Amino acid sequence: PLGLTVSARQMYLDCLRIHARQTACDLVCAGDTAGLTALLSFGVLDAAGASAACDCARELGRTEAAGLLLAVLHRQPANTPSWDAVGREILTAARNELYLNLPFLDAALCVLPFETGYDTPTLATDAKMLYYNGSWLASRYERGRSLVCRALLHVVLHCMLRHPAKRKGRDGELWDLCCDIAVESILDELEYRCLQLETPHVRRTHLYRQLRTHMPVLTAEAIYRQFRREPLSDYDRATYAREFLQDDHSLW
Repeated sequence: PLGLTVSARQMYLDCLRIHARQTACDLVCAGDTAGLTALLSFGVLDAAGASAACDCARELGRTEAAGLLLAVLHRQPANTPSWDAVGREILTAARNELYLNLPFLDAALCVLPFETGYDTPTLATDAKMLYYNGSWLASRYERGRSLVCRALLHVVLHCMLRHPAKRKGRDGELWDLCCDIAVESILDELEYRCLQLETPHVRRTHLYRQLRTHMPVLTAEAIYRQFRREPLSDYDRATYAREFLQDDHSLW
């Protein structure tokens, strides 16, 4: 898009990088060669994504698109790491930093093996594996190492508090939001440098204060009951989702 500010352009590129593989495949399927050319000009498609889109182009007989993607693959240096490899390194470094700062969580931090076999835009878990998007992790790491540490511990706390197992029988979208609010409230109270946000979030502080007038401890169950008694407006629900969303709950 034209006319973007520097920060908005960076946010746009981060989003494009996260969804580059799927976007490339969609453009190939649609026969949109011009769109594919524009995507490739941003340099956000890694070798794995280019290879997947190229296979799609071959299956559909899109020779021009296949040629563009093959050119990308040929330009990739042989030793260029994939986003998957980069993401694994970032997660490993974040886990090691959490080990050092929160040694009492060492067992919980090592329970979830890192995997890439599930297409998630961020992080996702089925309580057995932790699936990750390497390009999303890279963009978070560029913004601040603590954001990756928080995201990893966010997922671990969901499992420790058995949030995925308790979703059945509840309003799934509301339960997801309540779980994220509860977990983020815990992280916001942990005074460790590796978990600190660069700037305070006034909206969070205000919501926590409101909720604590109805409950002594901010648990997902108590927050869910409160929001069932006093339903959120669509605007508030969307606003809080943007504020507290960290991971993908589609495997719950």
